[in-house]
Amino acid sequence: TSGIELAPNNWTWFGADSPVDEEVALGIELPEDYEDEFQVLCLLARWNMTHNHVTLEYSAVPCAQPQAISLCEVHVYTQTWYVWVYSNWIQILLFVTMLLLIFSACCLFQAMFFRTRVRTGQPVPRRGVRADQPAAARGQPPSYATASQPPT
Repeated sequence: TSGIELAPNNWTWFGADSPVDEEVALGIELPEDYEDEFQVLCLLARWNMTHNHVTLEYSAVPCAQPQAISLCEVHVYTQTWYVWVYSNWIQILLFVTMLLLIFSACCLFQAMFFRTRVRTGQPVPRRGVRADQPAAARGQPPSYATASQPPT
């Protein structure tokens, strides 16, 4: 199994990363030649059938010792995101609504305060042209007052 003794009398399940139950740990049979406390032991599980009754017995064996059979454990993880979405649908809806509100407020702010002069109908000033120059130099037609005066 995936049970291992990482310290003396401290058994751990690898698959669950949790300690082995006390009643199981007390029932583990240690090998007869177990003298080296630095030897790493693993659990060996076997089923004994006596008089139509099945019992599960654990014994400790050196981890490096080859075994005839092996037992693999699988940690099963059930993904339950759909349960979370179902139970939190109103929070998700409010979050999406807030995102849309912030986005539309940014677009409105840009349209109100950063619009160009072309969209408002105001002429775009040229580079290098001063405001105190005559209208013709600025690229604008002369005013009506100037055009109605007789040429001099």
